[in-house]
Amino acid sequence: MFLAITDVYHLISFRFRSRVDPFDVLSTPMRVWPHHLDALLHMNNGVYLTLASHSRWEFVIRTGYSEIFRDLGWYGVIAGQVVRYRRGLRLWQRFTVETRFLGLDGPNIVFEHRFVRGGDVVARMVACVRMIHRTSGTVSHDALREGLHDPRITDVPEWASQWTTSAMMPMAD
Repeated sequence: MFLAITDVYHLISFRFRSRVDPFDVLSTPMRVWPHHLDALLHMNNGVYLTLASHSRWEFVIRTGYSEIFRDLGWYGVIAGQVVRYRRGLRLWQRFTVETRFLGLDGPNIVFEHRFVRGGDVVARMVACVRMIHRTSGTVSHDALREGLHDPRITDVPEWASQWTTSAMMPMAD
């Protein structure tokens, strides 16, 4: 229930914030709330994934990509995420999720999320979002380049490709 309320709050509030360039780092200030805690009283590892998702939505909305995707009939699904934790976050602590677009990796759009508290990166995540066309399946790499129509878009850096490839599973039949 709390996550649904948080989702609605974020999705509405993002629409009233200024546009951002897709190649800027988007900083989203957040706080650890009681419903984020696990039995050890630090932020649950699954909450990091949820908050990264909120930050990606903010990125997609504030860059204008949400309108492009809607017009093209595309939507994104998580194809994979790799996360490393360095330190825990505790109740009421403020932190920032820094989200940046890394590039394309095959049919995926790849993002990096850094959870930062007091200048210290406490967790880092790479998330691959596979774009799906509502009527015809996975959007190809070439169609992604064409649809996003920004000459600055490149393939992901080698380190990101290696990081995501190391955790890859075969496609389902």
